[in-house]
Amino acid sequence: MALHKRADFPGTGTQAVFPVDPMNPSSGGTYRCYGSYSNYPNVWSQPSNPVDLMVSGVHRKPSLTASPHSPVMAGDNLTLQCRSDDGFDKFALARDWPSSDLQLLPVQTSPNFTLTPVFSEHGGQYRCYGGYGLSYEWSAPSEPLDILVAASDDKPSLSAHPGPLVSPGQKVTLQCRSSHWYDTVYWFKEDINNPPQPIHPESPTGSSQADFTMSPATSAHEGTYRCYTARSKYLLSQPSEPLELVLSGEYHPPQLSIQPSPLVASGKKVSLTCSSTDTFHTFHLLKEGTDHMARQKGTQFSNSLTQAVFLVDPVSPSSGGTYRCYGSYSNYPNVWSQPSNPVDLMVSGVHRKPSLTASPHSPVMAGTNLTLQCHSDDGFDKFALTRDWPSSGLQLLPVQPTPNFTLTPVFSKLWGQYRCYGGYSLSYEWSAPSEPVDILVAASDDKPSLSAHPGPSVAPGEGVTLQCRSSHWFDTVYWFKEDINHPPQPVHSDSSTGSFQADFTMSPATSAHEGTYRCYTAYSKYLLSQPSDPLELVLSGE
Repeated sequence: MALHKRADFPGTGTQAVFPVDPMNPSSGGTYRCYGSYSNYPNVWSQPSNPVDLMVSGVHRKPSLTASPHSPVMAGDNLTLQCRSDDGFDKFALARDWPSSDLQLLPVQTSPNFTLTPVFSEHGGQYRCYGGYGLSYEWSAPSEPLDILVAASDDKPSLSAHPGPLVSPGQKVTLQCRSSHWYDTVYWFKEDINNPPQPIHPESPTGSSQADFTMSPATSAHEGTYRCYTARSKYLLSQPSEPLELVLSGEYHPPQLSIQPSPLVASGKKVSLTCSSTDTFHTFHLLKEGTDHMARQKGTQFSNSLTQAVFLVDPVSPSSGGTYRCYGSYSNYPNVWSQPSNPVDLMVSGVHRKPSLTASPHSPVMAGTNLTLQCHSDDGFDKFALTRDWPSSGLQLLPVQPTPNFTLTPVFSKLWGQYRCYGGYSLSYEWSAPSEPVDILVAASDDKPSLSAHPGPSVAPGEGVTLQCRSSHWFDTVYWFKEDINHPPQPVHSDSSTGSFQADFTMSPATSAHEGTYRCYTAYSKYLLSQPSDPLELVLSGE
């Protein structure tokens, strides 16, 4: 039976309002209305369109989830799922828009509501309901679910200050910047299922930057973040690039080493090895002052050492910098160890080579002072010196601001082949290496004897042989003419197993051969005996 009310005349039409108050489960059903005139009260119009009145709150509320999680990129597919254990066989989805009333989407038998493709108008707050068969009684609404749609052309930038690598207890601030003003920022942590957190800038008229501070930083803050900007509640910008916030300092530091040397020629290759006695699953290599980061799985060896090798190939001037490495476990990928020791990678070959001289000239007596000077006209303000040992490879001596490297006192382990490099402060780019200088150290107790045959006085055109003899066998003899600045001349013994004597013949003798000679014997290339007594060779008859 219909209820009759006298018509009102708010305008040119007529209407009647039928309040249902209070609402109860029996109020549910399908309603139609009719019109009639007072002079013919039992003659009605055709029926109106049907309206279903559904009563919610009768059954327990379901839950509503979204896949993928909000925010959703425009053009993607979105599924809203209404979950319940109450055996509902029909479902309803409602959307609440800020500018209009609650909108009810068509009722369906499936709990999955698919919106495909997503576009900006799909943004809003959704709730779902569950019901049974032909009944007009429905569940209570689910908790609301906000669907944010990233459909704007704007794309903000996200940075961390003082940086994305944070120690426990430290303060870190995420900063979201945009080229357009906005009134809301959404911060989104990708590795958890919580909805994005909106932050309103302090400026009531909009802003182009918003900060989000976490202090003190804990393991709960580690993860991957993005930010979105918005001028309306549900329509967002494109997401920023991801920013990985890492908490370091939870575990013991690994060790970082570099091979073959921290000073590498541009175009060559170098390996950085991160190793630890902890069984880290992953190692991370970071270059100080940049966003450069490499990640490598660890390899465990039988000696309980776990390590990863990071190859830089080819090395370029931009490869230079200070590197540190960290270790982490797979179950907590953004919780890292304490940093390793720093390692500087220096790139040579960028500037012109200097020259290197030694004072006094080689060979050098053990116990004396030796200065190696790096000469250049290019205004370098820092200098490096390397020594090449046959048994251990290139060794880099400490970098210094002066071109003079003083080795005092000289002892046997300072022998080797030296080169120097020049560079400029705060830069990791270095010159090409100087030409090598061999430093021979006279540190052995042996002292050979030197003689001339047929004698030290030679007529022009005759031949003369210098003979160096020792009480110990040797495999190399160095002949040294003291009155010129040339390096000593090595002469190898004919005997492959060593010898006690070596000869050096000059024929025919000329005035260029005059001078004072000494000889040294050696078991190795750079470690020599004591010098022989001097022998003066004279050209007679001129």
